[in-house]
Amino acid sequence: YGTLPSNQLKSPPFDEATYWIVKDDTSLREKAGNFEMYTAEGEQLLNQGVAVQLHGQFSLDLAQKSFRITAKAKYGSETLAYPFFEDRPFTEYKAVLLRNGGNDGAYTRIIDSLQSKIVDWTDSEIIHMASTPVIVYLNGEYWGHYNLRERINEHSIAAYEGWSDPKNVDLIKGDNDVLNGSYDNYGELLDFVESHDLATDAEALQTVLDWVDVDNYFDFMIFEMYFGNTDTGNIKFYRRNAEGEKWKWILFDLDWGLYNRNNDGCFIWLDPDGSGSRNFDNTLIRALLEVPELEEKFLTRYGYLYQNFLSDTDRILALMDDMVAEIQPEMGLHFNRWAGETSKLIAFDPPSDPTAAYNYWYNRIYTYTYNVIRARPYYVWGHVQEWFELSDEEMTAYFGPRPENTEDR
Repeated sequence: YGTLPSNQLKSPPFDEATYWIVKDDTSLREKAGNFEMYTAEGEQLLNQGVAVQLHGQFSLDLAQKSFRITAKAKYGSETLAYPFFEDRPFTEYKAVLLRNGGNDGAYTRIIDSLQSKIVDWTDSEIIHMASTPVIVYLNGEYWGHYNLRERINEHSIAAYEGWSDPKNVDLIKGDNDVLNGSYDNYGELLDFVESHDLATDAEALQTVLDWVDVDNYFDFMIFEMYFGNTDTGNIKFYRRNAEGEKWKWILFDLDWGLYNRNNDGCFIWLDPDGSGSRNFDNTLIRALLEVPELEEKFLTRYGYLYQNFLSDTDRILALMDDMVAEIQPEMGLHFNRWAGETSKLIAFDPPSDPTAAYNYWYNRIYTYTYNVIRARPYYVWGHVQEWFELSDEEMTAYFGPRPENTEDR
């Protein structure tokens, strides 16, 4: 087997593993398959029939695809009865992902997982995806390094929240893509916010505070801003469809986070024209931050997370070292399999030679990403000061003194 836990994924009657390289309407459909999990020493932990389908968006242009593994009764069981993640309390799952690193699949392959693990340190209760590295064999063929992740859907949300009925979860993606339940309540919320001045109408403000979990929403925005995530449209938020239930947000898909040392998270997420390059709706967060006491709450919380967790670059880099060390012994074999098959739609310059590809991966982490992590506290401090028009004294009160720019290794 190897140095990591492994997954055997079989999908009869498709005997050729290369079937799963092609992205088309056929391969995106659910297929019957079998999912096995083994320790690095070869002990079998799980073996059951499952539904298999390709997973992802732009990362589907990579030859090494991500897979969604879903338990269904018609294939053997309604759940995957195994505690995949030691830092989560669950002993069974409806679905998991074998993720290729997403849009980071041609670069570090760990950046999304790294940011989730940073959030693990904090006192935030926001839902975010657990992760563990694995090796995958597809129909008996070595398929390389993957990140085994939680699948965020109505079932996982119900498990986190302790709700008994996943069908009663309203789950929205992006602006208005309904994944489960209904968009109606959230649409009514946005209409209400757009038609009231929350800064001057105390009754309207209280209505919104009863409608939205502001603590959760602010944590979501703070993490997205600090990490500088530019993929502002691929977000998920949810509520239980019942009277008095509040909307909450989920932190996931951070492939474009910690990508650029100078990404201005405040501008990316708070631009009045909409968030990100595609101008996604940000009516709610902008309306909330126009309320002085909520702006104060936001900055206080941001400063707390910044000073106690996010700006601790030594700790973050030590975590990154541990994650790299865990997968490094496997990466030579991985690049022997996949070097030269990276789509130019995903990355422009990965080498096609396996040794050069391995060196590219390692150097990407320990030059580029290393410097981004080191530099973020300095740049974020300046972004917040400029956007919220704060003096040095005010910034120091919230965030502490501005750190030095220590990006160069």
